[in-house]
Amino acid sequence: MGGTGPSLECCDNKDNDCDGTVDNGYDLSIDPLNCGVCGMECTLSHAIGGCAAGACVIDICLPWLREC
Repeated sequence: MGGTGPSLECCDNKDNDCDGTVDNGYDLSIDPLNCGVCGMECTLSHAIGGCAAGACVIDICLPWLREC
């Protein structure tokens, strides 16, 4: 009683779709919107951020900068 049914999976450390796997579909080791943990967005002011091995990295330097 009082439970909720399955819903779309989202990155929130819960098994939203009730398939037995938490946050399935999210690869926290490479997802720049959920890097290392859910909600950790790799945003940089001087470059386009990426995610490698669960850590934010510089993916692409912005074209008007010589170094980033």
